[in-house]
Amino acid sequence: MAERIKKFELLWASLMRVIGKMLPMMASILIMLAILLVGSNLIEHSSQAEGTRLAEESIHRASVQCYALEGFYPRNLDYLIVRYGIMIDQNTYFVHYQYNADNLAPDVTVMLREGGRT
Repeated sequence: MAERIKKFELLWASLMRVIGKMLPMMASILIMLAILLVGSNLIEHSSQAEGTRLAEESIHRASVQCYALEGFYPRNLDYLIVRYGIMIDQNTYFVHYQYNADNLAPDVTVMLREGGRT
């Protein structure tokens, strides 16, 4: 019986040495995975914000171009889509286009839809 206990203790000590040697490597791998996940989330958020900003900027630019060429701001977004080639992914972005007057720039707000992708 004492011999079995001795073998178990030797086996246990050997196992603890192996785990002790592997622990720093496993911790490093876990830290790198955490950094990778956080970094990818930051990149995704930045990409979504940039896409929203670019969509809003292109609508504003097209409405100013319309005013410069035709003498009025368009009454709705569809006019810009048809006449000025604005392309907005309606599945990804929600666009609020508020017409004010022929000589006043419209209020434009672009938001990422919930579950929207970029």
